[in-house]
Formats: sequence, structure tokens, C-alpha cells
Amino acid sequence: MARGSIRRRGKTWTVTVDVGRDPTSRRRRQVSRGGFKTKTEAGRWLTTTLGQVDQGAFVTPTRELTGEYLLEWLAAIRSTLRPSTWESYERLCRRHLIPRIGHVYLHQLGPGHLSALYADLHTTGRLDGSGGLSARTVHYLHVILSKALSDAVAEGRLPRNVAGLKDGPTAVAQEHQPRHDDLDGGPAHRLP
Repeated sequence: MARGSIRRRGKTWTVTVDVGRDPTSRRRRQVSRGGFKTKTEAGRWLTTTLGQVDQGAFVTPTRELTGEYLLEWLAAIRSTLRPSTWESYERLCRRHLIPRIGHVYLHQLGPGHLSALYADLHTTGRLDGSGGLSARTVHYLHVILSKALSDAVAEGRLPRNVAGLKDGPTAVAQEHQPRHDDLDGGPAHRLP
């Protein structure tokens, strides 16, 4: 059973949680988090973290950036995809995902980051600065990111896939564009 404590440090509260023993050295591992404005906030985080530790779902936060992880993930999946698919993933990650969310620590990436990402891509996503990306492209980027984060969960780097928690942007079906002969009473509208 995991244990933890809450203590006041200046004007804020800090939580320390025992997250088990290191499998190789058998040393006790602890994680601390500070900056809570109230003891109640600190208590909520402690309860949530202890629950994750007890269920085996706790992942020790690292200093790994989302961009670093995406580059490592791309290298790892290269042999599992067709070359054209991998090139598409790599190009879209480097052009759109890494510049916008690559600076965020992987363990801190949340649904708010994804909402802002998708909104930005829809309005100013084009590299030439002339507007946003299509709904289909933004949806494809969501699928790529969701797969990458799903793999991070499977590897034990994340406790959950935040892209899976949020309904991703939907790919909008293209509206039917009328042909010229539909408009001018051409062959499509001739009466027998």
C-alpha cells in the first residue's frame, strides 16, 4: 500500500508520495509535487496519485518533451509502415505537431493543449500563412497523435492517452460541387 504526506512550504503546500521500490536497486522511490494553494488541492492530488500507484497505473513524470517523444516514436515505427505512410506521418509531425506542442512536457500534455492545437490548425495551419488546414488534414493529425500517445501508454510513459479522451476533430465530407452542365441546363437536366 502506497503512502504519502502533505506539508506546508511557505505559502503553498507540497505533497510527497512513496511510489514503490526501484526494481533494480530496491531503493525507495518518491515523487514530490508542490505549489498547491490549499491543503485541500494537495489532498486531492495525493488521493488521485495514491490510487494510481495502488492500481499500477502511476507513471513517474519525466522531463521528456512531446517533440522528443514524437521523433523517437517515428523512428521506432518506421519499419512497421509502408514508406509512403511513414513519410506522411513524419512530414506532418515535423511541420505541424512538433512546432505547436513539441515544447510541452509529455506527461503534462492535456486536452486543453489539443483543443488549442486543433483550433490553431483550423485557422492558421497552412505553412504559407494563407489560412487553416482542411478538416480532413486536422483529423489525420489527430489520428497520428492519438496513435503516438497510445503507444506511449503501452510503453508505460503515460498513464492515459489524452487524445483518446477528447473527441478529435471530425473529417468533414466534401460538399458536392455542381458541374457546369448541371448549372446551365446541360445533359444532366434535359427532359426527354
